Amino acid sequence: GGVDATRALVRHLTGAHEAVAFSAPLVLDAANAKFVGSLAPLDEAAAAIERENAARLVDAVSLVHTILSAGFASGASDVHLTPEAGGLRVIARVDGVLHELGVIAPKHVNYVINRVKIAANLSIDVRLRPQDGRLGFEDPRYQVRVATLPTNHGEKVVMRLAMNDES
Repeated sequence: GGVDATRALVRHLTGAHEAVAFSAPLVLDAANAKFVGSLAPLDEAAAAIERENAARLVDAVSLVHTILSAGFASGASDVHLTPEAGGLRVIARVDGVLHELGVIAPKHVNYVINRVKIAANLSIDVRLRPQDGRLGFEDPRYQVRVATLPTNHGEKVVMRLAMNDES
């Protein structure tokens, strides 16, 4: 079936010979070797990152909103903003698989990190200690837990996305 074909494709692409545990498989277009379907919102977020990188000034509010919306729409469990020498790498985890959305330009990194921290009621001047918080939404079904961690290249932000069952 579909799971066996996916396992065979993963073994072929990675060279792994051990059994791999799979959750619900994503729709895979084997002819084009790319994911299709529910991951489309991640492509929109990647395009937004590219547009903002080209801009002189970043619209951090809109960019963070787009990234979070894409995360919820694609069923991502978490979104990582990882600082590197070349900028801020944005990665979403969907069904246990990491999907890179792009790298936010170094000139925009502080604006994006500070936007997340302000929205989560975290202190923007604390950069050398881990912090934890929550993002609030008008719709109580959506819940985002935020954790920041100091790294060698700046602050890493992990946003854990969850749908609240109580509504």
